[in-house]
Amino acid sequence: MRGSLIAFLVCLAVSAVALSGVFNPLSLALRDFWFGVFKRPASGEIVLVHMDSRSIQELRNWPWPRSNYGRVVDKLNEAGADLIAFDVDFSSPSQPDQDKAFAGAIERAAGKVLLASLVQPLSADRRELTMSMPLDIFLENALWGDVNIMPPSGLARVASVARVYETDEPRPGFAAIIAQNGPMSASEFVIDYSIDRSTIPFLSFIDVLKGRFDPARVRGKRVIIGATAIELGDRVSVPKWGVIPGVEVNALIAESLLQNRTLTDAGLPGQFALILLVVLLLNPTRVSWGVRTIMVPLSVGVGTSLTATIVAFVYGGVLVDPLPAGVAVVACVFCIGLLELASRSNAVMRERTTSSMRQAMITRIVEDSSDGILVVRDNGRIELCNEQAARLLNVTQRTLTGRPIRNHLPVFEDVGAEDSAASLSNRSCDLKLEGAEGEVLVELFVRRTQVGGLGKKDNLGTCFLDVYTLRDVTAVRKAREAEMRAQEERLGAERAKTNFVANMSHELRTPLNAIIGFSELLANEMLGPVEQRAYVEHADIVVKSSHQLLSVVNNVIDVARLDSELLQVSLAEVQLSDVVDGAVDLVKALSVYQKHDIRISIAPEASFIMSDGRLIRQVAYNLLSNAVKFSPEGSSVSFSAWIEGADAVIEIEDHGRGIEADALPRLTGLFGHAESAFNRDHDGLGVGLYLVKRCLDKLNGRLSFKTAVGEGTTVRVTLPSAAIVQHEPVGLAGAAD
Repeated sequence: MRGSLIAFLVCLAVSAVALSGVFNPLSLALRDFWFGVFKRPASGEIVLVHMDSRSIQELRNWPWPRSNYGRVVDKLNEAGADLIAFDVDFSSPSQPDQDKAFAGAIERAAGKVLLASLVQPLSADRRELTMSMPLDIFLENALWGDVNIMPPSGLARVASVARVYETDEPRPGFAAIIAQNGPMSASEFVIDYSIDRSTIPFLSFIDVLKGRFDPARVRGKRVIIGATAIELGDRVSVPKWGVIPGVEVNALIAESLLQNRTLTDAGLPGQFALILLVVLLLNPTRVSWGVRTIMVPLSVGVGTSLTATIVAFVYGGVLVDPLPAGVAVVACVFCIGLLELASRSNAVMRERTTSSMRQAMITRIVEDSSDGILVVRDNGRIELCNEQAARLLNVTQRTLTGRPIRNHLPVFEDVGAEDSAASLSNRSCDLKLEGAEGEVLVELFVRRTQVGGLGKKDNLGTCFLDVYTLRDVTAVRKAREAEMRAQEERLGAERAKTNFVANMSHELRTPLNAIIGFSELLANEMLGPVEQRAYVEHADIVVKSSHQLLSVVNNVIDVARLDSELLQVSLAEVQLSDVVDGAVDLVKALSVYQKHDIRISIAPEASFIMSDGRLIRQVAYNLLSNAVKFSPEGSSVSFSAWIEGADAVIEIEDHGRGIEADALPRLTGLFGHAESAFNRDHDGLGVGLYLVKRCLDKLNGRLSFKTAVGEGTTVRVTLPSAAIVQHEPVGLAGAAD
C-alpha cells in the first residue's frame, strides 16, 4: 500500500511540473538532437528547382518575365514531370503578353501546375489578414494551395495538410497537394526534420530554362520551384539548420507526408505513460540503497525512458518527451534514499534494542548457569563471575571481582601443562576444591579468546580474555563409579550363567545318554529275546521319552548359549544333504514321529552352501520336528532347497492343522505357542522357532510363513547370496555316477 502511494505521488508531482511547461525548452532541444542523430534520406520523389543567385546573374533583371516561368513549365512538362509546383507569388498582374505566355504554358501542362496562395497581414499585430490568390487567368488550368508557414514559437516546427482561417473555409496546403497523401484535414503535425534536406535532388532555374539538365531526373517526379537566393528573401527559421529557404521547408513538409512521417506530439498523456512505466520499474519500496543495487534500476529506468522515446520516434512517428521521466527517475532515487534512511534509522534502533536485550539475556544466562563462569582479563584479574563460581570457590561474588585469578585457580598457562596435546586456546583439567559442604570434584575448562577494543591505552587495540568454566562433577563421577560396579557384577553373573550352562550340559546329558543307551538295548533285544513283550514296549517308550527330554535340554542349553553370545559363527562349506539327513534321524527318534513320510528335495546347485553346519542343522531339526509334531500320523512332510535369484531358499511344508494369522507374530518369541497353555494338545517349551530365528539372525537369513487353518504350513528360509557355493559341473557328474 505504501509503495503504491509513493509511486502515485511521484507520478502526480512530476506530471504537474511537466504541465507547467518547465521542461519545454529542454524538450525541444532534445527533440532537435534526435533530428540530428537519427537521419533519414529523402524519398527522391520530389525535385527542387532553385531560383538561385546564378540564375539571377545570368538573367540579369528582376523580376523575371513570366514567359520564363512558362518556358520552364514547358521544359519540365516535356521531360515528363508528374507535378510542377511554384512557391512564387503570382497574385499581381504583369505585362499582358507575359501573363498570357505563362497561362498558355499552364494550359499545355494540362493540370500539372500547382500555384501558391498567400495569406498576408494588413497590420503589425497580424489581426487582420488578406488572402492573395493567383490571377484567375492562371487558375483556369492550375491547382492552388496555401503556402504560408506561420511558426508559433519563432521556429517552423508544425504544419498541416489544410489551414483554416477566421472567416474562411479550409484552404488546402501547398505541400499536401504535392504529396497527394489521402484526404485533407486541418489537423497539425510535427515536421520531420530528421529527413536530410541535402538528399533532396535539385536543379538550377537557369539550367532548366536553357534545357541544360537530364530529363530523367524529373521524369515522374514532383517538382517544386522556389526562391533560394538570399537576395530574394523568403527565409524561414527552422530547428537543426537555423534559417533556410521557404521552398525547402515546403519540400520537407511534403517529404514528411510522402514517407508517413507526420510526427505526432504525445504531449502530457505520453509523458504520463512514460513516467508511470519508469516509476513501476523503479518501485521505491522494492529497491534497497547502495551503489550496486541502485545503479541497476537507475540504468534500467533511464534506459527504458530513452529506448521508449527513440523507438516511438523512429518506428512510430510519435514524439514523447523523456525529460519528465528522467525527473521521475531522480525522484524515485530520492524516495529510495529517504526510505533507506528511514529503514536504516529503524534498523539502528532495533539493533540497539536487540543488543540491550541480548546483553540482558547473556547476563541472565551467566547468572542462572549451573556451571561456574569467570572472565579474566589479560592482567590476570577477574572481570566477571557468577554466583555458582563463587559457591564452588567458597567465597562471595563481590570478593571474587577484581581479584587475581591465581589466588583461587591456576592461570591459563598452568592448566593442563603436563598434557602434551594441550591446545593453544582451549585447556581443561580436574580439580578438587574445598566447598562449604566438603570436598568437591570440579572439571575446569579454560578458553582464551582475543577481543578488540579492550586495550590498555584509551580502550583501543586488542587483549586476551580467559573464560573459566567450573562444572561440579561430584555426583556424576559417583554415578559413573556405581555404574562400573554394576557392570562388573553383571559380567560376573554372565560368567556364572555360562558356567551353569556348561555344567548343565554335562550333568544332564550324561545320565540321559545312559538311560537312552540301556533303553535301546532292551527295546532292540540286543542281548537276546525278552520273554515279556511288555518290557520291550516299555523300553521303547523310555527311549522316545528320553530323546524328547534330551531335545528339551538341548534347546534350553542352546537358548542360554545364544543369549549369552557364547556361540560364534564358523562359516565353512556345508553339504546340505548330510545336514538334513542328520536332522531327519533326530526327528525320527522323537515320540511325536508317527510314520510320517519325510521327503527331501535338494536342487543340484544348492547341494553345497557356505554356512555354519551347526546352525543349519539346528534350523532344519526344529522346523522338521514342528512339522511332524503338528501333522497327522502318516502324512507327508517335505524339505526342499533351491537357488532363487542370488539367494539360497529352504522350504519345509506340512499338511497339518495350520496356524491362525493372529498367532504368527508370537511364534518366534521365546516360549511362544500358537495356542494358549489351557487348550494346547501337545508338549513342548515353545523355543524351537525362537532358536530358528536366532540362528538365522546369526546367518543374516530371513524367515517367513505361508499358512492357513486346516491347510497346513509352509516355512520359508532365505539365506543371502554369500551362502551359495559354486562347484564344477565335473564333480556333480561324478557324484551322479
